[in-house]
Amino acid sequence: DPWGREYLYEFPPRKSKKFDLYTLGADGMEGGSGDDTDIGNWMQ
Repeated sequence: DPWGREYLYEFPPRKSKKFDLYTLGADGMEGGSGDDTDIGNWMQ
């Protein structure tokens, strides 16, 4: 990811229909806002 960590993959998914692929943002923790926002394939 942009912060040098691996992207996270989950199957079965918790948030999308087929699989989850995401980053936990700059802080590396779930949740957050701004640069700390989690970004995943379920977002539009």
